[in-house]
Amino acid sequence: MISAHSKPSQASAILAHLQSGQSLTQLEARRLFGCARLASRIHELNTPVRQISRRMILVPSREGGSARVAEYFIPATSQTPAAE
Repeated sequence: MISAHSKPSQASAILAHLQSGQSLTQLEARRLFGCARLASRIHELNTPVRQISRRMILVPSREGGSARVAEYFIPATSQTPAAE
C-alpha cells in the first residue's frame, strides 16, 4: 500500500525532471535520484506519445581529457502538458 507521504518512484521523478524542460545524464541521475541505470528508466518511460531523445555530449574526464556521455531530454515538440 502506498501512503500519501511516500517518495515518488525513480521513473516518475525522472519523468517530471525531463518534462520540466531539463536534460539528464547518468551522473546527474545518480546524484539527484539515486538511479544507477538511467538508460533502463528511459526505456521504460519512452512511449509513442512521449519520445525521450538522446544526444551524446562531451564532459570533462578525471584524467583531464573529455568523455562522451548520453544526455536525455524531451524535445519541445514532444512535451505533453501535465495532467490537471
